[in-house]
Amino acid sequence: MGTYTELYIADFPVHSTKSAVDSTVMSIFRESDKIIEERPVSARNKLMWSEAADTEEKETVVEYSATVEQVIDRLNIMGFTINASKAWFELGIKEKLETYKEWASDGDSGWIQPQIDLLETFTFEKYVEALSKVYEKKLVRWTSKEDLPEDADPVTQFIYDDQDYEMYFGYPAYDIRHFLRVFLEIVPKSKLVVQDVTDLVEGGYYDITEHICEGAIEELIGDYLVDSKVLILTEGSTDKNFLEPALKLLYPHLADYFSFMDFGVSKAAGGASALVTTIKAFIGAGIGNRVVALFDNDTAAKVALKALKDVDIPNTIKVVHYPEIEICNDYPTIGPSGLSNLNINGLAGSIEVYLGIDTLEIDGELTPVQWKGYESSLKQYQGEIVDKGEVQKRYLEKVRICQQDPANILKSDWNGIRAIFKAVFDCFEEYLPNKSMHSDSLKLAGD
Repeated sequence: MGTYTELYIADFPVHSTKSAVDSTVMSIFRESDKIIEERPVSARNKLMWSEAADTEEKETVVEYSATVEQVIDRLNIMGFTINASKAWFELGIKEKLETYKEWASDGDSGWIQPQIDLLETFTFEKYVEALSKVYEKKLVRWTSKEDLPEDADPVTQFIYDDQDYEMYFGYPAYDIRHFLRVFLEIVPKSKLVVQDVTDLVEGGYYDITEHICEGAIEELIGDYLVDSKVLILTEGSTDKNFLEPALKLLYPHLADYFSFMDFGVSKAAGGASALVTTIKAFIGAGIGNRVVALFDNDTAAKVALKALKDVDIPNTIKVVHYPEIEICNDYPTIGPSGLSNLNINGLAGSIEVYLGIDTLEIDGELTPVQWKGYESSLKQYQGEIVDKGEVQKRYLEKVRICQQDPANILKSDWNGIRAIFKAVFDCFEEYLPNKSMHSDSLKLAGD
């Protein structure tokens, strides 16, 4: 019979592979998600193992587990957003409808015509509604059409149609992660997504200590652009040194999906102009990785970005300013006329103003911005935090304290840093991967 893995979403079995893990599916996990523990056999998933319910025997379970919310975050970063999944669904149904019509025109219209009639009015919303019923009624994937409830609607019947092997639960699976993203939308966010590899370990296909997830992902990189890490470029090493540990602190489940350019190794110069030069070099070299170039939200960055005005930037490279944040709407500044509060968004938004009130305040007063040179082309000044070094030291101390005891994260102000990462995470929200990034035909990834 063979030995199989099983992927569960909110305790519902959705995908199985024989003798090896599906590398594509494993991309939604990281090695840190691995769990090895002893459990009663009776604790097995009841939809898969109902006959084991009464046994007292124990077994060593090996699985990868993350919450639905965490996996959604990861899929979004890879480009598998709900919008992308909807677009791929609509494209797949359109192509399937065209194929069915061609077959019908060749005289093979017996079973096809009802499918054509259904697909003519098939929408993504109808599909999601039917999939929700599938989950609620626990209609596992091996359910036959004959065993469906008598009141099963046509879309639910279509989901279990065994005459079309290019569909997965009724979804045209260019890449199964699009289907997974849709399924995750219909279940509680606190539930778990679990890849059970216990049987493969017991069967000798993997060693219990083997980094199964890590190895599977390495197989993917190079074949699928979306499986490579997103490279974050900053204006300098200071930004990188502040953001990188914060990502691990605030979003540990996403940290391995990103990498920061190492200024020490690359010996790259810092500053907005240097970052623009790096972007041009990446474009010229045809770098295929997804890249996020993070610029300060200030005058200097706006001036530097003029050099990209006529450059054709591929959709794999996103140029992003640090976002506008509330604290900058009314911030103390020092100018020729003395101290005054002004909106410094877009004028003096360097990394320091995003480091948190607890970092910027001294004796209850925010560290002010000093106005520097005037940029005539933009008709605005460039500002810079005074005593920048002291602000940076306080931030690094905050990071150190939170690393020692993560409970301190909730006691600290991370609003500015979180705003930056939200801008990064949202970069590819509307990013629809090209068909060539996945497969050249309708098939399940991993087949």
